[in-house]
Amino acid sequence: MVKNIYDLSLRDIIPSSIAGDPQVQASIDALDPELQSVSFDTRETLIYSRIDELPEEVIDTLAWQFHVDFYEPGIPLSAKRDLVKTSILVHMRKGTKWAVQELCDIVFGKTTVQPWFEYGGEPYHFRVSTEANLLTDEDWRRFFHALEVTKSARDWLDSIELHRKANLTINYATVALTRGNISIGLSPQTKMFDAGYRFGAGSVARGNIRVMSRPKTIVIGAKFGVGIGCALHGTVKIATEGVM
Repeated sequence: MVKNIYDLSLRDIIPSSIAGDPQVQASIDALDPELQSVSFDTRETLIYSRIDELPEEVIDTLAWQFHVDFYEPGIPLSAKRDLVKTSILVHMRKGTKWAVQELCDIVFGKTTVQPWFEYGGEPYHFRVSTEANLLTDEDWRRFFHALEVTKSARDWLDSIELHRKANLTINYATVALTRGNISIGLSPQTKMFDAGYRFGAGSVARGNIRVMSRPKTIVIGAKFGVGIGCALHGTVKIATEGVM
């Protein structure tokens, strides 16, 4: 059986000639907890390999030790750990596109930096697109600070493009009828950035067809009619003439 240093006992290594001695047994029982405690405490000397386990106070001290340029109390602990992990590489590549993107990715979310020659800008200019949630003046201050401490001193920011994820629901329905009416609809969308579109299509063998996508009604008259309607909210109604 293989044991590690954290649960190794003196009983596992003493000679068999004295293993049965009561005084030896008592000594082992007294010494084992102390020796195992010392073995366990040796883990505290493992700093860099245990960054993901260390408490925030230790991470703050490491950030000071590694001179992490962008390090503020309000950022999450996971971001602090990543900043410490990448601090040496960021210092080595400071002033490059990679350094700016790496720092902003860690703290704010997915960020892309475009140097001037990729979009036809003026020399030594750049622009940024990001998924950062910049809602307050403090958020913007922190973002500009992050750019300032990592970009080259000769570079100038042209623009910041914000990307937002939206939940877009599109509903389709199609019907065929010779008379009567059919309503196609869903309840209005209420969530921010949600957009719900309603589409309706119908055909009739005779008469007219009305496609109503509030507030506008379209009337198509023919022996054979096909109608398509779209509404952002409310209901799309399709019916033959004289029934709606």
